[in-house]
Amino acid sequence: MNSATTAREDVQRVSIDTINDWKRIKSNFSSAAFAALDEILEASGGSVDKDALLPHVDQFIQKTFEIARANVRVNGRNLDEVPESEEDSETFDEGLDRRIWSLGEQCMQWDVDISKKRRERPLEVERLLKDLLSRLDEDEPMEEDTEVEVDEEALIPSHLDELATETNDICEELDHLVPIQSQRLETLLNTQNELRKSKIL
Repeated sequence: MNSATTAREDVQRVSIDTINDWKRIKSNFSSAAFAALDEILEASGGSVDKDALLPHVDQFIQKTFEIARANVRVNGRNLDEVPESEEDSETFDEGLDRRIWSLGEQCMQWDVDISKKRRERPLEVERLLKDLLSRLDEDEPMEEDTEVEVDEEALIPSHLDELATETNDICEELDHLVPIQSQRLETLLNTQNELRKSKIL
């Protein structure tokens, strides 16, 4: 399972940018804990041995952060899989990662929609043309010997212009969408490749 998949599955984890941020949080928490101990000792009037309590406070701090590690993600990686001695790597842009996956899903949906239109629209045009021819056949004179002046425009169904306009719109829509979606998909793939090279994904 790659880091991108892990990032999507573990969105419930608290995200921290760098290991140094994690260390700073731990340091601030420790300082606050020891400050609270000093206040308690001061209120007790010195009746409690501070040196005897320090190991217990330190143990509490360490235990707290050991538990917290399982719920934290640093730089796009699970903290419990990252040694604290590891140097910071390039900052992981979690928002960008989600945006890339969203664009990828959107591009796939567009491809599905375009493919569906390519399959269905020609059939719709075919049905309309068959209907048109059928209407023209029905409007032909019954007796060929009888010369009747026929208004050719009257024989053409009123929706023929709409059919021509719709067909033209379909062709223009496909001509417009296909290059755009192809370019977006290519840009997405190039971005993902660059992120993989940078060990972000």
